[in-house]
Amino acid sequence: MGHSQALQSGDGGLYGERSSAALNAWSAVNRAQISVIADNPRISNALPNALKVTIPSGTSGQSGVANSGYWGIKVNSAWTYTASFYYRFPAATSLRGGATASLQASNGQTLGPTTVAISGAQTTWTQVTAKITPTSSPSALNKFVVSVDGAATSGQTINFGLFSLFPPTFNNRANGMRQDITRTLAGMKPGIFRLPGGNNLDAKETEYATMF
Repeated sequence: MGHSQALQSGDGGLYGERSSAALNAWSAVNRAQISVIADNPRISNALPNALKVTIPSGTSGQSGVANSGYWGIKVNSAWTYTASFYYRFPAATSLRGGATASLQASNGQTLGPTTVAISGAQTTWTQVTAKITPTSSPSALNKFVVSVDGAATSGQTINFGLFSLFPPTFNNRANGMRQDITRTLAGMKPGIFRLPGGNNLDAKETEYATMF
């Protein structure tokens, strides 16, 4: 048995990852200025780029970035979501505050906000993790939002990388598979194999195609 085009095929389909890595899924929140940069130091050799977020002077309220996932993120109020990201300040500041990870409904309602500590003295990459437990799910067109206090970070720049948002996964495995599809597959007791082809072979240029 092979899998192909299960909703979003790999990421967001069978694999539980909710956020989309493409910049076209990202948007700025409350005056923030965002761009992709080649950062030094990098998170790893496989992750040379970062999302540069600048909070303009005079900003107030929560400011940051939002990710719309794959045409909206479905929220289940019975679930706890695991969010994580890397961050660093390119230049040290005196900030001692927090970054808020949340889901946001299409009507602007904030769902399950959780604040994690960040420090302006952190100039090397560090990962933070947050648990998001929404109390309602008014629509399926939700966004994943990471924001900071605009007044506290006014005029500052923060670099982010490797954002992740997972719902509960099959057998509660970290970075695991979706529960619904994987339970169905497991119930069939299949022998699973993957034939080369499908979206795993797609690429804009030959050099970027998956090699088997």
